[in-house]
Amino acid sequence: MPSYLLRQDRDTERYIGWSDVVEAPVFYGDRAAAVAWLRQQVKCPEPCCDNEFIWDRLRRADDTGTSAIPGFYAYDDDGLIAEQRGYLLRECLWDYAVHYAEFGEPDMALLQPFEDSFREAFGTDPAWITERLAAS
Repeated sequence: MPSYLLRQDRDTERYIGWSDVVEAPVFYGDRAAAVAWLRQQVKCPEPCCDNEFIWDRLRRADDTGTSAIPGFYAYDDDGLIAEQRGYLLRECLWDYAVHYAEFGEPDMALLQPFEDSFREAFGTDPAWITERLAAS
């Protein structure tokens, strides 16, 4: 399952595991919890089996806001799509992840409907996708 470690912002140690398959959070926590989550991702629960994969992902999340190598969901992204239900602003990511973990469902009040946010941000021309991929 493709999932990324996102860091909420540079000022806090709030990390979110984000699944690109279901477009939803699968984990949230502080730095220690993020390391434990990364260890689970590589089936490596013991500290003695740390590998560069874990530390590379954490370093990328700290530096750019995301462990994704192409840079998707980085600090400079204003948000991301959540379960095809709406657009989640990056500033709401932590609250969304906490609510999702506590209640097992999204907090729809934190999502912007596609009709409003997506068209305003990107227009109706899908060329922005090609431009974004070319830039990364």
